[in-house]
Amino acid sequence: MTPGNDRCSFLYSHLLLSLAISPILIALAACSGAAGSLPRSTTAVTVLATSTADDRLTQFTMAFSGLSLISSTGKEVPIITSPIYTEFIHLNGAEEPLLTVNIPSGTYTSAKASVGFSTLYCIAVAQQGGLDGLSWSSGNVKSDKVSITLPHPIQVSGGSTAIQLNLLVGPSSSNGVCDIESTHSGVAPSFMLTEVTTDSTRNISNLQGVVQSINDDGSFTVSSIDGANLSYDGSSGAAVTALPPQWQVSPAAGAVFQGIHGVSDLQAGQPVDMDVTLQNGLLAAKRVSVYDTNAGHLSLFSGPLLTSNSVNQPVIAWARGAIGAPHYFGMTPFSVAGAKFGISSAFTNLAELPFSAKFDVSSFTWGQAVDVTTHQSLFLNQYLPVTTVTLVPQTINGAVQAVSTNGSFTEYTVSLASYDLFPQLALQWGQSGHLDSPAIITVYADQNTQSQTAVPIAAGGIYRFNGLIFNDNGMLRMDCARISDGVID
Repeated sequence: MTPGNDRCSFLYSHLLLSLAISPILIALAACSGAAGSLPRSTTAVTVLATSTADDRLTQFTMAFSGLSLISSTGKEVPIITSPIYTEFIHLNGAEEPLLTVNIPSGTYTSAKASVGFSTLYCIAVAQQGGLDGLSWSSGNVKSDKVSITLPHPIQVSGGSTAIQLNLLVGPSSSNGVCDIESTHSGVAPSFMLTEVTTDSTRNISNLQGVVQSINDDGSFTVSSIDGANLSYDGSSGAAVTALPPQWQVSPAAGAVFQGIHGVSDLQAGQPVDMDVTLQNGLLAAKRVSVYDTNAGHLSLFSGPLLTSNSVNQPVIAWARGAIGAPHYFGMTPFSVAGAKFGISSAFTNLAELPFSAKFDVSSFTWGQAVDVTTHQSLFLNQYLPVTTVTLVPQTINGAVQAVSTNGSFTEYTVSLASYDLFPQLALQWGQSGHLDSPAIITVYADQNTQSQTAVPIAAGGIYRFNGLIFNDNGMLRMDCARISDGVID
């Protein structure tokens, strides 16, 4: 693939088959060993990827060819030396480890990054009622188009430090990029880099991937769901391969296993959904869920549902992350006939919610984020038969209209922008059901909901809510795990 500063539009009226990409086993070097074994002059630094975004973009994939910290004395210390890539929209308000490396302890006051292939996608509904969308791709981004801001110096010391690389999606792509008539071209990545923890535990929820191997020490290696390796032409014209993150994970004491009994039941090729803690540069799993235990010829893709024509006939999803054999990206038509529907097991309060939180063949709706597994390598009758469809967390950016209490839950009435997927996709023709108010979602937060807002949540404010979204008889409702400051247009 040789990307340039290209703009591509597409119109969906019946079916658009997705792109198949050959699988290649990935590998990513990571820190190993206990922090106590590190030389006193070095520190294990873990880079956590995240993003801050509204709901305009459906996908924003980016390959890093380099990342360095620059000390107060001007010394440049490399962090990323081999190309690595990730998808940032599913990390809106969430985190995912990129890698852990050992670097000299010290104070770092600036940073720089090199960005290779980048692609962003927008989904909308055309006037004819079919799906319309835009994609932009960029090759090697010029260095003057990449910016990294450090609000405060980063102090690297002790056994370990974690730094958060936050992609500011708005400044990285103009608002007009999703307009059909836009002449915007390319991307201008803008990052905020901050120190987030030192020698302490950080919890990371819903880390998704596929098991690559089981190790002799009881740990296991997981490849991120961000996808297979990505090849593109580097600045020299030579082929460059960027790899998604890969994690070495050990079970924590008292770890909960769902779908399997323990690490001994894990197999290479199985999809996992994990809650982990990061401490001293190491990942320990508190929860490991396997929702499809059959690892044979398994493919996994993740993204929002886009359209359906009846409850038993084919469904279209946008695969912004995928792994396995084969790989499917973009619009993927599949059949849910006989599929097993499930809900992310990270949420344990479903029975306590003041509504019936179900996700099945009669209640799914377009816009919901799902993980889908299949064991088919070919499309049958133009549709991909799938084995499991699992509802997973997603982030919305919206304005709070009202705040109330419902039992043990705080209830937020939230309005969505017109470009959000839910109101957009509700305009399609040929749907089997309809949302009564697709631009309104009721969010339920309890004592376990993490609030990371600068000020208390109040009516009139704009916030980002992360959680599971359900279709409750035509009304959108979210079981909320996290609330962050919103993005104002």
